Amino acid sequence: MYSIDVEESGTVDILRELDYLANLQTDLEAIHSTIVDAIHDANRADRLDGVDKDGIALAPLAASTLKSRKGTGPPLAEHGPDARVIRNLVVDLEFEPNLMSIRLMWPGCEWLKYHADGSGRLPVRDILGMRPMTIALLDAIVVAESDYQLAEGLKEAGRGSGIFKRFRNLWTSP
Repeated sequence: MYSIDVEESGTVDILRELDYLANLQTDLEAIHSTIVDAIHDANRADRLDGVDKDGIALAPLAASTLKSRKGTGPPLAEHGPDARVIRNLVVDLEFEPNLMSIRLMWPGCEWLKYHADGSGRLPVRDILGMRPMTIALLDAIVVAESDYQLAEGLKEAGRGSGIFKRFRNLWTSP
C-alpha cells in the first residue's frame, strides 16, 4: 500500500489517478529467479570473503583448528566455493500482492546456529541473514520491476506513464 498527501483543490482527478495506481498489483513472481540468484551470489561472495551477515570479518580460526583442517578457505567455508555454507543454501520466497517474504535455510548445516550465537567456546560467526548491501540490491530489483510493471499497466490501460512519473517520488511505503 502506498499513501500520498493531497491538497484539497483539484483532488478529484488526482484521487481517481491514485486509486487506479493503488489497484495495480505488482507480480513479484516475475523476478523470482533474479532474486534467488542475487541471494546465492551474495552468499557465495560473503562466505568466500569471510564476512558475516553485517559485512564484518569473521573471527579468525584458532591455531589448533588451522593445524587439523583440510581446506584453505575462510572460516565456515573451509572448502571454498564447494563449502556446505555455499552449496547448501536454500532460498524460499513467498509472494502475496505487493509483498515478498524471504527465508534462508542451510540444510545439513545445523551447526551454524552454534556459530551464530557463539555457543560454548566458539567465537560468534553469524552468517544467518543478509548484509544490508544485499537487502538494498534486492530492494532495487523489486522497485525496478514494480516500476516496469506499473508503467506497462498504465500503457495497456491507455493512461500515459505521466501519472506514474508525477507521483513516483511522493510515494511512501508503510
